[in-house]
Amino acid sequence: RLTYKKIDSNVMVKLVEKNLSILNQRLRDKKIQIQIDPALTKELMTLGYDERYGARPLESLFQKMITLYGVNSS
Repeated sequence: RLTYKKIDSNVMVKLVEKNLSILNQRLRDKKIQIQIDPALTKELMTLGYDERYGARPLESLFQKMITLYGVNSS
């Protein structure tokens, strides 16, 4: 069984910022840019972390956002 170490909150902030940057790059052609405030960053950090799976749920949250805004993966 694979065990993940607890991720520091500074690392989670950087992961949220990285995923947001990737999402904004994909939205650029649609002339959409998403900005989030610190409260939402904190919420994404909470929802995007699982003790069992590390930060994998964070990726899923951003995938849902990509689907929501109709961004294709190409």
